[in-house]
Amino acid sequence: NQLGGEFDRPNRYQDNSDIYARDDQALLQEEDDIITSQDAALEKITGTAKILQHYGRQIGDEVDDQLDMLDDVENGMENTNRRLKRETQHVEYVRNKAAAGGMMCCIFLLIIAIVVVAIIPF
Repeated sequence: NQLGGEFDRPNRYQDNSDIYARDDQALLQEEDDIITSQDAALEKITGTAKILQHYGRQIGDEVDDQLDMLDDVENGMENTNRRLKRETQHVEYVRNKAAAGGMMCCIFLLIIAIVVVAIIPF
């Protein structure tokens, strides 16, 4: 029977149906085990990602704090630089005044010396 060639062996498939059913059960169990294993691995990855996120936030907060401190130092340096320039100008002004005052004192003393020498006869 040419057309029934495939139907000549129905007993063979029917006899092995119990084996196929057990194989299906084993495959389903193996698939469940794999899914359970993958779920556990994903949970570990999620936990690690959360820890890294926490560390990342802590690092970001620390960087922000450091930037604030650097801004404070920069502002302090700018203020100190301005005050130093102002005081340097003040010292220069006083030095110029002192130099001018010292010259006036020397000129005054020389005039007195000339008057004394002119008044006292030798």
